[in-house]
Amino acid sequence: MERVDADQRPELLIAFAPAIVRERGKADRAMAAGSVLWMKADADIELESPGATAAHVLAIRLLK
Repeated sequence: MERVDADQRPELLIAFAPAIVRERGKADRAMAAGSVLWMKADADIELESPGATAAHVLAIRLLK
């Protein structure tokens, strides 16, 4: 499990491999390879791989 620190800007997560996104106080969200997920600013998340391979997720942070 990899912890991702919160930021003041929203982010777009793009999964290159299956991943589980855990956000404090919310239900886990499963991401399939190729799926996208918008994260609000200040989201405190953890990423986990659901299988034997590592989770590969690209985070695009919006500047404006």
